[in-house]
Amino acid sequence: MPVPIKVNSTDVVITPLFDMQHNETLHSYRKGIRSQIQYERGHYPIRELVCFLKLTIRSNFFDRKSAADIYRYVGFEFGCIHGGMLTPERTLRPDVTALVTFDDNQDAIHGYKAGRQWFFEEADADERTMSDDQIIERLRELTTGAPTWHDPEGVCLEK
Repeated sequence: MPVPIKVNSTDVVITPLFDMQHNETLHSYRKGIRSQIQYERGHYPIRELVCFLKLTIRSNFFDRKSAADIYRYVGFEFGCIHGGMLTPERTLRPDVTALVTFDDNQDAIHGYKAGRQWFFEEADADERTMSDDQIIERLRELTTGAPTWHDPEGVCLEK
């Protein structure tokens, strides 16, 4: 179970999306939340997550970067996702029903619904929480298998 954390010097405490074993992940996660809220970026779009994954694939990120850099990068990215769900007071935005927005991406909507069904109806208790190490390993697996993904045109603007 993820340990609740303080996002900043206020007394507001939130429960992160996963269990953080490394300080680099924790500090970057907090920065991601604060950044998302401070710059009023709003709810995190799925296309940005896809772009994040494509960037890691193109740069061979998981094989070329140090472990600390990987923890920082992943922590920040997931902090941004979490921050997009929160108001400036760090409470859940009333219009949020999912971790990300889908921009009418039917593949993403279908996959998200399937994941929620598995999580709430089929997963064992120990499968419902992941650590930062497990998240990174899963991302590494996803990006390794990426050449076989179905990727509609225009999902990610090349940077």
